[in-house]
Amino acid sequence: MPIKSSSELLDGKTRVETDFNIANIATSMFKKRRSDYFQTLSAWRSDKVTAIKTLRQFLTKKSRVASFREFLKKEFSEENLDFWLEIESYRKQKSNKQLKLAPIIYETYIVVNAPREINIDAGTRATTKSNMQKPDSATFDLAQVRVFLLMERDSFR
Repeated sequence: MPIKSSSELLDGKTRVETDFNIANIATSMFKKRRSDYFQTLSAWRSDKVTAIKTLRQFLTKKSRVASFREFLKKEFSEENLDFWLEIESYRKQKSNKQLKLAPIIYETYIVVNAPREINIDAGTRATTKSNMQKPDSATFDLAQVRVFLLMERDSFR
């Protein structure tokens, strides 16, 4: 059987027609992928709040917290979870107990070179230090939010 020429393989279509069809298919595939990408990006942006709620819900189950802690140990950021959980507990305490706990939490997590220093910016550190003048249930709110966002962004996704 003789080898067929390219024109015979194309069933009578010219090379230009075939190349044009291939280009149309490629363009169509690219547009679909681009559309899928932008839909995914849009969904991600709109689900940002949902993702944060998901981390908060995730942290309500002790078994999940234990798993997350193991992961954070490997990431060398377990102190973030410990701080976040400690503030959740701190907030539920009566004010006289909060007065006793606030300096301990502050010295453990907030001060520069603390034994379990969390990664917060200088402004958050200064605000928390100022809040220590009259500790209450909101003393560590800003620091806790910063740590939560850090965990959500860097460790949870």
